[in-house]
Amino acid sequence: MYVNPLKDNVEGEGDFESSLMAASFTQENCRKMLARMVILDELPFKFVETIAYLVKKFKGRNGLVLDGEFIHIRCCAHYLNLIVSDALKDLHVSIIRIRNAVKYVRSCPARLQIFKDFAKEDKMSTKNCLTMDVPRRWNYTFTMLDGAIKCQKTFERLEEHDPSYLPKDDIPTTEDWDNAKVFLKFLKTFSEVTMKFSASMSGTSNIIFHELCLKQEIICEYSSYENALLSQMTLSMQTKFNKYWGITTSEKTNLLLYLSVVLDPRFKQSNKTCLDDAKTEVTRYLDEARIDCMGDEYLDLLTWWKVNFSRFKIISQVARDIYSISISTMPSESAFSTGGRVLDSFRSSLTPETAEALICA
Repeated sequence: MYVNPLKDNVEGEGDFESSLMAASFTQENCRKMLARMVILDELPFKFVETIAYLVKKFKGRNGLVLDGEFIHIRCCAHYLNLIVSDALKDLHVSIIRIRNAVKYVRSCPARLQIFKDFAKEDKMSTKNCLTMDVPRRWNYTFTMLDGAIKCQKTFERLEEHDPSYLPKDDIPTTEDWDNAKVFLKFLKTFSEVTMKFSASMSGTSNIIFHELCLKQEIICEYSSYENALLSQMTLSMQTKFNKYWGITTSEKTNLLLYLSVVLDPRFKQSNKTCLDDAKTEVTRYLDEARIDCMGDEYLDLLTWWKVNFSRFKIISQVARDIYSISISTMPSESAFSTGGRVLDSFRSSLTPETAEALICA
């Protein structure tokens, strides 16, 4: 429900005619009202910017770290997707040929059945082996290659027995399959990191530094690889990597995330220069021996700081704030996407309880 003004009082006495109208929530209405706020009401764009709004609201309540300078955390999963996608924008002919082979099998139920019969004779499972990729989504390309490589022998048998198979220039060769295996090994590490970054319960600041270091090592390793195309691709990725996380672009990086490494008792570095009484707690923490639990990869850092709260009262509160930072917007975007599929123009009057049940089921 909202009030629709019909006619302003010409004499400016504050009275106007209005009518009470009913309206349902739609994305189109939201876009129109947002445009009205910016264009007709002449409000600045930053009025509708989330970050500026949050800073404005919380700054006066003393609830921001360093006056909100580090409140904006860019989505690491999104950056990683841009880095890999840019490197794969000109797909190698090997990937294109394998994609065509998968598409050929999936395009006809009869061919698909023949393919499954061949795979059964070879004692191979065709489950998740014929997944079509989306050209602009590299993770789908990775999934497609991963499945197709498992059925390489079956594709070769289909080529021998099917006279109407792909044109000769489009048929994957042994070299194409070898190239795909190299691509797959390279993309697998990025796929694993993307899954870590986008996890809804564990994608927090404690993992970003180590994962970025690992990605940098992998890019450097493959940049000197014998495969010319792969080395060229990694050089392109290195350029993008430096743009987002390089040393010379530190102003674009939220340095607060790297503080999580200092607050990790397994990786902290001793610091003997802090002699100030005001920094006694920091000095004591840094001078203590590191926890040696590298064999046991998992360490609940929040629990560790909770247990040691009596010794480090200030730093433990800092650690609690740092380790609650999410490094990806994918979980929240997924929630909104799910909500958009549940609430539409035909189902806009659901009760909150019903909507919650449908979204969270």
